[in-house]
Amino acid sequence: MVKNKVLVVRNKIIDEQLLDNGNTNYEKVSKIYNQLRKNYESKLLFNEASKFFICEMEAIRKSLWNAGTIRERMTSIPYSLYNSLELYGERYFWPLIIWTPVTILTLIFLRHYLGICSVPHSPCNIMDQAVDSFASYFQFPRSATNTLDTVERILSIPMLGTAFIAIRRKFERIK
Repeated sequence: MVKNKVLVVRNKIIDEQLLDNGNTNYEKVSKIYNQLRKNYESKLLFNEASKFFICEMEAIRKSLWNAGTIRERMTSIPYSLYNSLELYGERYFWPLIIWTPVTILTLIFLRHYLGICSVPHSPCNIMDQAVDSFASYFQFPRSATNTLDTVERILSIPMLGTAFIAIRRKFERIK
């Protein structure tokens, strides 16, 4: 039997392996991971601590998903997104190198397709639209804003925020 390849290989404690077999005590497992993470952080072993942080977040996500109520299942969706997009804030490559260009290029295409320009009543230039999209994404102040600028600014906040957190954690580990 071939298992799917995972981008990040993480070790599971025996309790989490038992959970995958039908046991549902995720809260205890997340507490164990939390204690392990704090222990490794106190010994300045931040790379190992980050792996336990990922495991702790996975246990919380699984706990919410398997809780049974619709409300708790809905609460697990942001955890799933946070995991798949940025590995719970531990991966700075994806938000900066993948999601930022994808978002900017998509919104440049939308600006061009919808004919949205920063200067009203002027011919739309693809370079002007690219500058508008870039400025909106990186929160540069603009005199003329539109709805698409606001959407792009809102989309950029979680991506740039988690990238900043991941980079800060990376530099903390270097100390």
